[in-house]
Amino acid sequence: MDHPETGERLTLGRLTLKGNCGEFLYAPELVKRGGWVPDPINYPLRAEPYTGITKNRGVPGFINDAMPDGWGERLLHRVYGRDLGPIDFLLKSPNNDRIGNLMAGTTRPIR
Repeated sequence: MDHPETGERLTLGRLTLKGNCGEFLYAPELVKRGGWVPDPINYPLRAEPYTGITKNRGVPGFINDAMPDGWGERLLHRVYGRDLGPIDFLLKSPNNDRIGNLMAGTTRPIR
């Protein structure tokens, strides 16, 4: 994410999906430093993972908001020509086309 208070690019956490059940874990560095998180009500900062997430195909709401809408999903289906899941939608839609400060990737940002 791009931190909204400092502008720093850092890893927010890790999302793991098994079917339509998700687990979200905040990055240990973020937990240690404390501060801003995108959804302090439903996902306050903590070291323990949030497990058993079933809404939004297993994707926490604040991440789901950064995903393509129905039209964007149809475009990605057209481009990739196969069945895509939530992680695919996150990874195959460009980060520079998102609204907000969340980005998706399989590696940590360069500091």
